[in-house]
Amino acid sequence: MHWRIKRMLNREGGSLLSLLCGCFRENGWWITLLYFARLGAAVVQKKQLSRVIRYAGLGDLLCLAPSLVEMQSRGDQVVLIARSDFVGVMRRVVVRGIVIGRDSPLDAIIQMCPLTVESFQPLNGDEYSPKRQCKAVHLVDSFAVGMSIVPKSRQPRLNVGAAEKRWGRQQIRNRSEKDCIIAIHTGPTWLVREWPENHWRALVALVTKRLSCDVLQLGASQHTAKGQMETVRIPGAIDCLDQFSILETAAILSQCQLLIGIDSGLLHLAGAAGTKTVGIFGAVLGSCRLPVETPSAVVQAKVDCTGCHHLPQQLHWQDGCPFNITCMQQIQPEDVLIAVTKLMISQSKG
Repeated sequence: MHWRIKRMLNREGGSLLSLLCGCFRENGWWITLLYFARLGAAVVQKKQLSRVIRYAGLGDLLCLAPSLVEMQSRGDQVVLIARSDFVGVMRRVVVRGIVIGRDSPLDAIIQMCPLTVESFQPLNGDEYSPKRQCKAVHLVDSFAVGMSIVPKSRQPRLNVGAAEKRWGRQQIRNRSEKDCIIAIHTGPTWLVREWPENHWRALVALVTKRLSCDVLQLGASQHTAKGQMETVRIPGAIDCLDQFSILETAAILSQCQLLIGIDSGLLHLAGAAGTKTVGIFGAVLGSCRLPVETPSAVVQAKVDCTGCHHLPQQLHWQDGCPFNITCMQQIQPEDVLIAVTKLMISQSKG
C-alpha cells in the first residue's frame, strides 16, 4: 500500500471507516457525497483520473485552472490538491472537478479507486532543483505546456452569482455613497513585487481627487509563504483589510470599476470575476501574468533590468536585488493614473 495511504489510515484511526468519517469531517456531507458520486461515475465510465498537485498561491492556482478545465472537457476526472486556504474558491473555478486540501483522507480513497491515474505536479522554472529559466510566456501557457494541454479558453472564470453581487454591492454601499469605486491591493508579497508605500499614498490621493472615485483597500495581512505579516493601511482609502474571505472579496470586486494591484492573487481573482485590472509590475513581465481575456493594463518601468525574472540567471532574490528594486521604485503614481483613466474610458466607449 502506498505510504501516503498508510499514513492517512494511521492518522484517521487505522480503518477504512475512520477514513470515510475523516472525509465527512473535512468536507461536510454534501461535498463528500458529491465527490463520491463523481468518483463512482468515473469508475463506471472508465474515465482517466488526472491528479494535479499544486501547493502555491491563489494566482498560480487560477492560472492553472484553464488546463484543468480543458482536461475535464476531454473526459478526465480532475482532482486538484491545493493549499486548504484556496480549496473553497478553486471549487468554484474548477466546477466539475474534485478539489481537496493536502493530506486529505479523500485523496487516500481516490488512490484506492480502480481508475487509471495520471499525476501532475506543475512547477515554475525557479521551483526546480537546479533552477530553470522562467521563460517570458504567460503563466497560463507555461502550466499548459508542462502538462501537454492546449486550453480552448486561457481565462480562468469565477461565476459570481446574483445574490453574491447584491451582497457585494451592499458592502460597498455600507462604506461609500459614490458610484465609482476602485479597489487596490498593496500586498504583502515578495519585496521585489511591492510598490513603495508613498507611491500608493499619492495614487489614492490622485484617484479620489481627479476621478472622483472612492478607493477600497482589499486583501489580508497574510503572506502565502511567510504567514502573518503586517500590511500598511493607505490613508485616504477605505480600509477593508482582513474583513472578507476570498469568495466575499470576489463578490466585492465584481462590483468595483477596476482593481489596481501588484503581482498577486487578487489581481488574478479580479480577472476571474470579470473585473478590469491595472497591474503594477517590475521583475516579472506584466504580459506574462495579467488576465488574458478580462480587460487589463500593465504599468511597468522602462529600465534595463525590467523583467529580470525571465532571464537565464534571475537578478532578484525575492526580497531584494542588486539595483534596490528600481523597476518598482521608478513607476510613478501619475503613470498608474493614466493607465487607469485610459482603461476606464476605453471600456465606457465599448
